[in-house]
Amino acid sequence: MTSPEPDNLEPIPVRCVWPSEADFTTWLAENMDLLSREIGLKLNLIQEEAWLAPSSDWQGRVDILAREDGSGDYVVIENQMEESDNDHFAGLLNYASHSDSRILILVASRIGDCHRRTMDWLNEGNRVRIYGVEMSAWHNGNSIKRRLELVAGPDKRSEWPEFEYPPDKQRYLDFFRPLVAELFEQDIAERNIARPANDQEFPSGYSAIDYHLGFWGGGNSVLSIYLYVATFDPDRNKRIFDAMCQHRQEIEEALPEVWWGRGNGQNEAVVGISTPGSIEDPEENLDEIRAWASKNMPKFNAVIQPCLDRVMSELPPEPAEPTPGNAPT
Repeated sequence: MTSPEPDNLEPIPVRCVWPSEADFTTWLAENMDLLSREIGLKLNLIQEEAWLAPSSDWQGRVDILAREDGSGDYVVIENQMEESDNDHFAGLLNYASHSDSRILILVASRIGDCHRRTMDWLNEGNRVRIYGVEMSAWHNGNSIKRRLELVAGPDKRSEWPEFEYPPDKQRYLDFFRPLVAELFEQDIAERNIARPANDQEFPSGYSAIDYHLGFWGGGNSVLSIYLYVATFDPDRNKRIFDAMCQHRQEIEEALPEVWWGRGNGQNEAVVGISTPGSIEDPEENLDEIRAWASKNMPKFNAVIQPCLDRVMSELPPEPAEPTPGNAPT
């Protein structure tokens, strides 16, 4: 699914937004959720500019040290503002070896082809997972869009079958992997990557508005397909939800079982459909639940997306961010 973009969105040099590598490192440390979403792993910040293995004969300082939520593995993150070079790439491997990290991330304005090939080679083994992420900045009027894009990693070649998740996470991964593969072929999922979690997220083309497919509930567990509106502006969430409700008759004619909801003090808005089911159900039941999701996720997307596009086209734009000349330093 192609994300709608303004016609006049133009790339700008990354140093117009992050004048130095230290500026970018601080921004990334404060926005680990964006990096987590891009690579498909939940990362928890440990320390920015972390010293590793200080000793009499060696010490090094990694840009960001984090921990992966699922496995508890250490994650070393090395940043550079230009195209990846051998010094930063070798430094990343050195830092990883001294911190016993199994997850490595190199973020640069461009990941060079030779480093992508090396990442592919490293990812073929089962010792480490290494990711290449490109940062970029885009200018549209008074707004600056900051982006992170995964360009290399285990998921670009194959999932890491040797990596062992806890049993509960493995069940979710086994259930969602074939569904995500189908949705990827239908351009609903951006990447063929299933997360070992109860809920999978798919883009709508709009910031902080996403489609979800997930198991929810306790004794009355369901698998839900839903659109989740959760921008940082509660008033904007309300305007989007109220505008979607103006298409209620159209939506309910196509999706008779649809439900509507507001949560968290009306800071969030949700519209979705559900079917009874739990990840703990017998395998034959899970097959039926998966078949329901396979049929209804594309249908839900086909009904909701045109309405969402109309709503967003009529909505006032988000508050403008600083222009490049006034970018924070």
